[in-house]
Amino acid sequence: MLSEGRHPWGYLDQTSSASAHRSGVVSHRLVVFAPGTNAAERRILMAYRQWPLVGGLGALVTAMVLAPVASWAALVGMLGLYVAGCMVLARVSRELRRACRSVSASSMVVGTTLHRAGDARTLGACRAALLALEKRKDRGEIGEVEFEAGWGQVYATITAAGQPSVR
Repeated sequence: MLSEGRHPWGYLDQTSSASAHRSGVVSHRLVVFAPGTNAAERRILMAYRQWPLVGGLGALVTAMVLAPVASWAALVGMLGLYVAGCMVLARVSRELRRACRSVSASSMVVGTTLHRAGDARTLGACRAALLALEKRKDRGEIGEVEFEAGWGQVYATITAAGQPSVR
């Protein structure tokens, strides 16, 4: 389901190709939800992640609706909607975000030298393991319990690597 994200285990943020081409920086961030995160919790986490765009669009619509009434009403309405959404989602998702783990890596070419930061090896291994688990589950080779056990192993790998929780 779109509102829960593409994967039940978390998500991968990647620099867009246009941004990478402009800046020369390529970054990846794998966020793994705590094993056992249910659909409702995933919806909360994804709403928090998507709020800047969704809330911005909602604020724009609010401003357009209230602008004919008064410009101050449009400003108060759009700011109120956006800030209230930020506060509510931050509060509701706080413990869920603390339970998430993330690993990131980036690279940048300066002159002719490639500079790397982060833990690309852990990120790649964890991403590959999660995608393989998901494929095996989709093909019926493993059940929900085995899937979640594998997910838990990846989560533990990121935790053992000393990676931070998601803020």
